[in-house]
Amino acid sequence: MSKMPSNQNGIRILGGVVCLGCAASVLAGEYEHKFQELYGQRATFNVSGPATGSSPNPQGDAKLTSVEFPSGDEFIFFYKPVAVTDVQYSGTLSQWRVRAGSNTTNGLSGDYIFGTADGNSANQTSEDREAFADLILQAMQSDNLNQYVDLSGSGNEFSFIIEFDRSVMDNDADQDDFGELLYFERGAGSGNSWLKIQAVDENGAALGPWLVIQPSETVQTTPVTTVYNSSQTMGTTSIDVSRLGVSEFKYLKISNDVAGEAAYSGGGDMAPDFKFMSVMTNEAQIAEVMVFD
Repeated sequence: MSKMPSNQNGIRILGGVVCLGCAASVLAGEYEHKFQELYGQRATFNVSGPATGSSPNPQGDAKLTSVEFPSGDEFIFFYKPVAVTDVQYSGTLSQWRVRAGSNTTNGLSGDYIFGTADGNSANQTSEDREAFADLILQAMQSDNLNQYVDLSGSGNEFSFIIEFDRSVMDNDADQDDFGELLYFERGAGSGNSWLKIQAVDENGAALGPWLVIQPSETVQTTPVTTVYNSSQTMGTTSIDVSRLGVSEFKYLKISNDVAGEAAYSGGGDMAPDFKFMSVMTNEAQIAEVMVFD
């Protein structure tokens, strides 16, 4: 795929489409999809910031700017989460938090512990859940991989629903190489935790089955994206919309309660430190968001 240098207006050619306001290419992080090798999927994530590279600052920025798929098509438009609702949590309150690098330059910075919004850390209230929903939303809205949801310990269970600004649409009804839903999970070498996701409607009713994300699906990025400390890196995988049993969705339910799922085979843990983003691959939607002079 050829690329034209950005001019002063930030116009580039991506996959044969003129884009306005596209960011210039930066360090490329490449990974293999172990779980999806059947489909030959391989993608390059363009990431910039001091949390990447050979001498990373685990507390610094790691900003995702684009995703390039095997065809050579590079995508720079992302769906924006606009709400987080129906936050549910049972377990030790201090072990669920939103975490951000202390040296990140936009948005959240530091640790935000669940259950403290009402001034009483001994119990949870609706005020705590609403405040934490806003923190999750800020982390998911950010392009910074060093801002994410963090769970520690064992026996803790959570769930919540993310609403996107528009329907996340598959570019192909079949399973293909363009994984629109981007999942990042922190671990030693790559992700090491179980999670499940489900497409739901505005009332939280299921539109498809639960999809269990296995620890083996995530692979460490290259160059390494190091977060939290020098031994913790961001694993990543992309998930085709079709794996959710739908061709599009606007609401995504997320939970770590996977023990009863048929796909759960043990190993790893159920305490993911994670982030979701979603990249726009549908041509009609991309055309809608294009801005021309």
